[in-house]
Amino acid sequence: MRPKYPPPLVFACCAIAIWELPSVLDPHFIQRIIAGVIGVSALIVAGFAVWHFHQAKTTLDPRTPAHTTVLVTSGVYRMSRNPMYLALAALLVAESLWLNRLLGFAVVWGFVWFITRFQILPEEQSLARIFGDNYQDYKKQVPRWLW
Repeated sequence: MRPKYPPPLVFACCAIAIWELPSVLDPHFIQRIIAGVIGVSALIVAGFAVWHFHQAKTTLDPRTPAHTTVLVTSGVYRMSRNPMYLALAALLVAESLWLNRLLGFAVVWGFVWFITRFQILPEEQSLARIFGDNYQDYKKQVPRWLW
């Protein structure tokens, strides 16, 4: 199965949905600090993930996993097989906290489910075909998200 939905578009739709949700209470200062730390951390993780792909000179386009030429397993890819998607999910968590949108966490869960089902699983099938045992070994050692 070929991925059909660009993850940045799915992320943007989820971010807009969170923005439109009603707020429970005014966010507390500490809540905003936590949201800021999560958001900045997510941007750093995403930056390193993109940098590793550029270093490896392989495609960043998630719609064409068959064009992948190198299995990137170093840096942030030692902690998660999908640090870019993890960073997008963390940004949605940060937005939910910052805006105090309790229902935003349901949107985050929906994003994780959708990206796993319609993006990550097809990517994994392609990577298994392209890299064979190397990818299977990597899958055994590194979690899909952080769990």
